[in-house]
Amino acid sequence: MRAASGILIAGIVLPGLLCGADPARCRLPKALYDDRLTAAQKQGPADGPASGGLLAAGTVPPAGRLSAIDDTYRQFLGELSEAIERKDTEGIKACCDQAGNDRAGSLFCQLSIYLVGGRTDAAAFLDQFPGNKKETTMLWDLNTIAGALGKTMYAPKGPAYKLVDELFLLVMDERDAAIVKYFNLSSHAGGDAALYMDAQIRTFLTEAPSAVVNQWLVLRRYRPRLKSAAQSLNATLPAAEMQKVVKAVRAFCETSNPDWPDILKLYAGK
Repeated sequence: MRAASGILIAGIVLPGLLCGADPARCRLPKALYDDRLTAAQKQGPADGPASGGLLAAGTVPPAGRLSAIDDTYRQFLGELSEAIERKDTEGIKACCDQAGNDRAGSLFCQLSIYLVGGRTDAAAFLDQFPGNKKETTMLWDLNTIAGALGKTMYAPKGPAYKLVDELFLLVMDERDAAIVKYFNLSSHAGGDAALYMDAQIRTFLTEAPSAVVNQWLVLRRYRPRLKSAAQSLNATLPAAEMQKVVKAVRAFCETSNPDWPDILKLYAGK
């Protein structure tokens, strides 16, 4: 009888373990990212095993706290990744429901659900995309949080760059909201991220002249950033190639369009 009970319990429990995400491993504490920010601010160059500082019994040093938080995120991402590999939509939803109280966890889920869904719900993706300075700062933290797993899940450069890439595709698709969010994001980018987005803006100017013309009313508020990209193009592209780009722009600009002189001036780098 005892053996039969064991078989019955195994029959109930094992399918749940094999087929769905583990709710406990998917769960992220509420406002975990805010805790991470606090730990990162407290962490200094003196933190670590060689610092010699004295801590109260049971106190976790900031560096240790930061590492523990990132481990929690990576455990969550591991469960999410397995659900994605199984194409387990219920498992993905269960994981994301458990992470819904954390801003960074929600952003990981937003990106994953958008990609798994075949990029069909661009409106929802744009609506939830980070918009203010605090949120965009969080976006750039995602690669560090995810570690090596991030580059596997969101190849080739990790979740932060994948979010930028997906937003850029919607810019190329002439989405007004995407243009606003993309250029707002670019204004808060620095270092390698700024260089990456600058290269994309140059691609936008050369590969999507129709979008530049059609969306000029939105784009012109970002003219300084566009002008910098255009000047870079004029300095690096062979003259014949730049002439082809300008010719393509002229083909989309009707002479009755009052903005076309301003657009052509942009491509001249002026």
